[in-house]
Amino acid sequence: MNSLRTLIVACVWLSAGVLLVFAFQTVAPLALAPIATALSLPRNWTLTSATADTSEFTHTGDDARISVFAQRFPNHNAAVDALGKAAAEAGGKTHIQSLGGWPSMSWTSHAPIPRPGDVAGGGSRSPATLSTTLVAVGPDLLHFSIVISPGAPAMLQTDANTIVSGFIDKTAPIRNRLDPATSRDELKRLRRLLPARLQPLAAMRVAPLSIAPGTAPAPPSQPGRPMFVTEGPGELEVAVSDDGTHIVIASNDELSVSRDSGHNFENVSINGCDHGRCTGDPSIAVAASGRFYYSWMAGEQEVEIARSALDFRSFQKVGVAATCTRDKCLTDQPHIAADRRNSSSSGSDRLYLVWRDFPSRNQSPVSRLTCSADGGANWIPAIQIYDTSGDFPRLAVARDGFVYVVFIAGQAVKLSM
Repeated sequence: MNSLRTLIVACVWLSAGVLLVFAFQTVAPLALAPIATALSLPRNWTLTSATADTSEFTHTGDDARISVFAQRFPNHNAAVDALGKAAAEAGGKTHIQSLGGWPSMSWTSHAPIPRPGDVAGGGSRSPATLSTTLVAVGPDLLHFSIVISPGAPAMLQTDANTIVSGFIDKTAPIRNRLDPATSRDELKRLRRLLPARLQPLAAMRVAPLSIAPGTAPAPPSQPGRPMFVTEGPGELEVAVSDDGTHIVIASNDELSVSRDSGHNFENVSINGCDHGRCTGDPSIAVAASGRFYYSWMAGEQEVEIARSALDFRSFQKVGVAATCTRDKCLTDQPHIAADRRNSSSSGSDRLYLVWRDFPSRNQSPVSRLTCSADGGANWIPAIQIYDTSGDFPRLAVARDGFVYVVFIAGQAVKLSM
């Protein structure tokens, strides 16, 4: 949640190429890259990426992978509370222990490794071993996600556990460990938290959109009867202007626009398309300016953005929201959302995008989120929404500008905001 709100703050203050992010913490965040690079790894394991907030280790042949993600909280107690809640949602057998003097929980499940184009809950492939370890190190909650491919040697799980333990040991010079008595008390506290479940969000009452008398669009002549739009395959997405006059429908083959409340549709072009076919995994949204924004997969390693013209008769490519630069990596199922009520400080539209980021075809994806405060021309560096158990992200923007991201994590549906 903290990283998501930080990203919203960044989008609010991103203008004229300047990014301002407020620092609300007095303790420096735990930087993962120096820790990851200092580790002595088991044979045939390599560090494949390392940033301030994430790190990744892979075994030769891509048959095992460890992803590390740091989630920031105001203090250690808040990190422990989050640790207990996360484990409660995981279900099944959860192992509680002190790891490097810090409270931790871990659990293991078995499921097929997700593939590009999958649907949530689908797939009948041989199951992989998916292990999660969470460790509350001071105000930081470290997520370790371990994926062992089907048929891989059992020793890889032992190797992975060694890497996790070594990683926590390397935090000792940075975070003062708890004394033994405090550590025991925190483990007892975690066991009390374990049966808890997150309470459902309270229902929010939203005032209905008011349309002045005489300005509402004319309804179809036969309400409820389907109208022909175009020919071609799904996947489908639709967005509608506030007054119902303009409707945009995106498919894997066409982009269709109605300017008369759905009575007639015509296919429109996308100018500036670099890849010939700009219709892979389409997504559509309406922003505060009233313009429509369209995202699609440009090949397998890029997500591009286009904006509707003022007359809604064409779209113009305005930028690239996500790029996969690693060897054999690919993007999948991008989804765009726009703030329909609030513009950025420069008066431009605010946009948000989530997608599935695959390190390779044989590895589980990471769910990522990015945003733009200048109508899609520039996008800030993406954040990882959750650990690698998070998949199939979707998002929405509320009237107050807050962003809500829903995703699958194991057998749980989770919401981050």
